Amino acid sequence: MAIYNVFLTFLSLVTSTSIKQITNEDFDDDMRDSITTNESALKYVLHHTWREKETADVSFDKIFLLCTDDVLKAKETTGISSYDIFLKQMAEVYYNKGKNINTFTNSIEQIPCGDNLDDLDRVKTSIIDVSRRILAFKDSVMGDQNEVRLYMDTTGGPRNAAMILLVISRIMAYHGITVRGVYYSSLKRIDNVPKEITVHRILDVYNLFDMIAGFEEFKLFGSAKKLNEYFADEDASPSKDETIDSSTHQLLSAMDGFSEAINISSRGAFEKSIASLDESLALVKASARDDSRSKSFDQELVELLQQPIEESYAELLEHHHNDTSDELAYIDWCLDHDYLQQALTLFCEYVPEYVVDKGIIEIDKTVLAKDRELYRDLYNSSDTRSTPMRLFNAINKARRQASKYGGEPAKEELAPKIDWKIRKFLRWMINDRNTIMYDEHDISRQTKLIGEMIDRRIEQLLSDCSSLLRTKGFMLYPPRDRDVKNYTLIDWIHFLGDIMKSPSHIVNINDVFLSMRLHFFKVVFKEYPCNQYVSVDNETQTLHFTNTSNEAYEAVCKDFIHYITNGFDGKQYKGLIVYRLDATGLSPTQYVQRMIDLANGTNKVDLYNLTGVMIPTGDLETISNTLLFLDKYFEIKKARNDSNHANKEALCKYTTARELREEIKRCVDLARLLSRNK
Repeated sequence: MAIYNVFLTFLSLVTSTSIKQITNEDFDDDMRDSITTNESALKYVLHHTWREKETADVSFDKIFLLCTDDVLKAKETTGISSYDIFLKQMAEVYYNKGKNINTFTNSIEQIPCGDNLDDLDRVKTSIIDVSRRILAFKDSVMGDQNEVRLYMDTTGGPRNAAMILLVISRIMAYHGITVRGVYYSSLKRIDNVPKEITVHRILDVYNLFDMIAGFEEFKLFGSAKKLNEYFADEDASPSKDETIDSSTHQLLSAMDGFSEAINISSRGAFEKSIASLDESLALVKASARDDSRSKSFDQELVELLQQPIEESYAELLEHHHNDTSDELAYIDWCLDHDYLQQALTLFCEYVPEYVVDKGIIEIDKTVLAKDRELYRDLYNSSDTRSTPMRLFNAINKARRQASKYGGEPAKEELAPKIDWKIRKFLRWMINDRNTIMYDEHDISRQTKLIGEMIDRRIEQLLSDCSSLLRTKGFMLYPPRDRDVKNYTLIDWIHFLGDIMKSPSHIVNINDVFLSMRLHFFKVVFKEYPCNQYVSVDNETQTLHFTNTSNEAYEAVCKDFIHYITNGFDGKQYKGLIVYRLDATGLSPTQYVQRMIDLANGTNKVDLYNLTGVMIPTGDLETISNTLLFLDKYFEIKKARNDSNHANKEALCKYTTARELREEIKRCVDLARLLSRNK
């Protein structure tokens, strides 16, 4: 690796050519005589470079000299300019030390700065000019491993020279140039005559900008990178006052931990880092109040800088103080500090848990157990995701399928499932009826028990079928505002219950849905033994009983139930699925009102027809806000998927960072509103 050294200074106007002495103890006597303060800093750096064996032949590759018009102008009395005096003095140093003078003269690059550096535009022009020249040199020498080091003397020049040099040095540092040394030369007068020059190393003071910038970086962005760089070269061993020193290191460690938590977007890491930050800030404040012990400058500066950190993190620290958990606060912090991707990650992971923890959406495990597939999906121990995350996945799946609900394919899928349930319940009722008839010999009592049993079974069958229909966008019961004209699944189930109670109700077969009735006429009442008791009127498409005895009714019912439980084609039930549940043609308010109506006064509404998943309120506004919140959440989550999978065509409708940030904020605020309404 090659190292290239650059020196930068602002030359001063020489008003006295008297010889002054450099008084620094770590200096060669044959280099002490100086005329200008500018030359003293350059001499000091060269002395400390040449005295080391390995750098004895090293010099500056470039010396950039900023010069006003007065510095470049020759005096009328001597014909020599201040610029010439500086060059002459430094050339003598090279000559006296046996160094190649051409090395010095070839390194000089003069940069004129005009005659009025009180003019802001002139200052800006000079800054750009100097910066471009230094960077041009950097570009000419930089290889894969090369390094350019900047040494800077802030002594000379006009009143604003130090600020100009500071700006230039920060630009250079931004471009990867190492600021290796910063110097200032003070001039002492003896008997009112300039006599002594002392060169001061002020790199530590310059580096304080990095420390302050590091605290500012952490306050604004939660990053500890700059602070880590600043303290990388600090002595980590405890001082005489171990407690005070340790408070600084503990604070830095806590800040670094928070920075790491942001990078990995981990909830657990966030909470631990905030706890650590809170403890370390308390230790720093305690140290600040303790005047009994000596403190390092860095320690006292840290004490001065900690308060804005505490204010910036106040909300997160308050939750730690009060031992309260608000996952959404971390999302707010990331949004407020422009960590959009981290906010998006935390949003997608935190919100489901927040919604479940706050009871915005509830799970009734008893009801949920009726849907084995959904229950298995939500409580699958092999799935590493949390239950709330699995719940939201199921909710989103139900939302996406909602547009497919209520159509013929859904009826095709539902019909055999309904058939299976009806067969099962009929068999249960037959078994229960036989048990009652065997156990109870009192006919009146027997009839009463059978009736009560059948009513319970029918009620449960209706409930199960209602839940099943909802999974595919249908309702068992008609909307309140609709006249009931169709023969539906409700009528069919009640008909089955009636004939299980009393075979004479089989006469109501003529009310059954026409296509099903014709099917029964063809298959059951012509081919089964019961056909001896009935005849079909093809003109009216009705069934007539030629024998109305109880034995005849029982025989017909027996064959009919046997067919329903064993040979019936369940596809026939498609015609009994009538009422659609989806929101087609409904306004959002009408849709929510339908959800409330379907709740039948339970004050809990089913969410997207998911069995056992509910919005635990009957309030129209709260339900509307919950559905709006879910729509926003799943739309925002698309942005996470776009990012994770590097989608070329974005799926999320929010295409700018500003839009996404605003929507996340709105969704978080809506979640808090819903939690307060609990």
